[in-house]
Amino acid sequence: MFKKALSLVVSLMLMVTSLSFAAISVSAADTTYVVAGAEELCGVLWKGSPEEAPANVMTDNGDGTYTKVFTNVQPASGLTLKVVENGADGSQNWIGDATGNNITFNVTAASDVTVKFDSSTKEITVTGDGVQFVTNLDIKSINAVGNGDPEDAAWLNGAAWDPAANPMTEVSEKVYEITFKNVTKFDNYQVKFAANGGWTDSWGSAAENFTPESGVEFDAAYNGENLTVNVPYEFADVTLKLDLTNFDYATKAGAKATVTVTEVSTPAETTEVATTEATTAPATQATAAPEKAPLTVNATSNVFSTAKA
Repeated sequence: MFKKALSLVVSLMLMVTSLSFAAISVSAADTTYVVAGAEELCGVLWKGSPEEAPANVMTDNGDGTYTKVFTNVQPASGLTLKVVENGADGSQNWIGDATGNNITFNVTAASDVTVKFDSSTKEITVTGDGVQFVTNLDIKSINAVGNGDPEDAAWLNGAAWDPAANPMTEVSEKVYEITFKNVTKFDNYQVKFAANGGWTDSWGSAAENFTPESGVEFDAAYNGENLTVNVPYEFADVTLKLDLTNFDYATKAGAKATVTVTEVSTPAETTEVATTEATTAPATQATAAPEKAPLTVNATSNVFSTAKA
């Protein structure tokens, strides 16, 4: 009887162990990894779920690593990607480089590009004959980008999220500024700083919904969140400044920014000058010349007698 009871206990333990392993196996199987990034590489722009980008699901190598090969990738600069971990519960974890930012690289010649991900170390490697990693940022322009409104041209000249609009002036080496005049009252203007007319490299806030204090310098986060600009006045001039003097591309740190909001008096409204059409007399109608009043001159001389004419 004891042996039967012991056998039953052992059987139950084996069943529980088997169920535990099965649960772990199912959980692991339900976790998928997808490469998301630039459309030139992935075919779709930053889609991280298996449903949105089935072609970019990575292959399980059976050792905790996953691979995705993109074939015949054409030459391009500033290609970016991340690996997206899709959990069984629908959660997503977007994984980038050691700083948490996008993996950025160039493709110098048409070639296959292999992306490999280690799920234990969270390390991403990108290889290929034409793959060249960016080690320093070559800045040709910095642009102010945000929620401009075509119906209100004062803020960002009406341009809505256009990284090629509103180029900033390099007022000194690696320091850029731009001022928008007569911006109307609003507490949710949004803006970022974009490099070279695209979204590969940009600067914003380290936290969501961050509203910097007017005139106070703050840390600008590489590829960060939108900055919120509050204009509490009826009209104001808004000056945006980005200082990249101490920016280090390897660590993606060191950039500084300042948002200055200055109240201005209400701009004068444009006054229309009333005009009336001149009435022209018909050509056949003669216009009488005005009558001239007679002129009288009195002159006195010590030689001649008084004269009047």
